Amino acid sequence: MYKRILLGDVSSRLWKIFRFFLIIGLSFVILYPLIYMLSMSFRSMSDLFDPSIVWVPRTFTLDNFDAAWRNMYYPSSLVTTLLIGGVSSLLQTASCCIIAYGFARFRFRGRNLLFAMVLLTIIVPPQVTLIPLYMMFSRFGIPFLSSYLEDVFQVYMTVNLIDNPVLFYMQAALGMGIRSGLYIFILRHFFAGFPQELEEAAEIDGCSEVGTFLRVILPNAGSMLLTVVLFSIVWYWNDYYYTSTFLGETQTLAVSLSFLRTNLAQEMGV
Repeated sequence: MYKRILLGDVSSRLWKIFRFFLIIGLSFVILYPLIYMLSMSFRSMSDLFDPSIVWVPRTFTLDNFDAAWRNMYYPSSLVTTLLIGGVSSLLQTASCCIIAYGFARFRFRGRNLLFAMVLLTIIVPPQVTLIPLYMMFSRFGIPFLSSYLEDVFQVYMTVNLIDNPVLFYMQAALGMGIRSGLYIFILRHFFAGFPQELEEAAEIDGCSEVGTFLRVILPNAGSMLLTVVLFSIVWYWNDYYYTSTFLGETQTLAVSLSFLRTNLAQEMGV
């Protein structure tokens, strides 16, 4: 009995030691890019090309941060990114939530076909729809009516929305923002699995369909809405393709970061 207890105690200690080193190793693998990036950011130009320096620079400097701040136009780029990403994410979450609830709870003709079209927006790459979207937003107006008024009365009813954040807000509010199809798909399955008895109880108490949605569904979907908001913010924050196409002079952080190397080369005269 004593030997069994001793062996069990030894194996438990060995497992704790193994688990400790395993966690330390995994943590280093995960944190290695961040640690390396911090080490490189504080190095001077001479330290950058010195192979003998691995982690700790010989000369600490903040010149790299100053160069990035100036060449990325950081304050204006940050404000633009926050305005586009923050407002668009909130509008996108609201529109996708309403659309997903409609697909999950209401029965109407053509529902499955419309939902299949929503799923196609996940599959179709953005390069396919970019040119039609650019042409539409460059001369945005009421379909058919604007062209008719221009041809007959010579009244121009179109407006150029290129280089205007309104086009991002418009797409997000209408459920056509970045990755909106994916969010509709996620929320639709969540609402489909939501207990319908709670909605029926709310209707018995006198709640309308809108009141049931606002007072019963949304409070119980907080975690899912938070997930969609975070995903939306991350995708808008990292987006380069749409922002570089639709925003000409106005730049976000992702676009400014892509031009950082060119701007630094021009500043140094390389």
